[in-house]
Amino acid sequence: MLSNRIARANTGNTSVEVHLWKGFPQGGVLSALMWILVADGLLRILNEAGYFAQAFADDFVILGVGIDLSTVCSLMQAAILKLER
Repeated sequence: MLSNRIARANTGNTSVEVHLWKGFPQGGVLSALMWILVADGLLRILNEAGYFAQAFADDFVILGVGIDLSTVCSLMQAAILKLER
């Protein structure tokens, strides 16, 4: 479903690349329903924990803003760990 897909993130001189291997097929009959079921629960958990998370169509974002990069990175890492659980 997600073969040969790569997600990239860059900040300053740091670049991260992740190979994707999970997901639902685009245009599948159940894909939209499965996305809604997964995204709704994730949004509720993250927003109740104090993170700013939103979803639209098939996109998902957790936003972290601040003046101290290490603090923002720590907060975002905590959000990602919560997301993984």
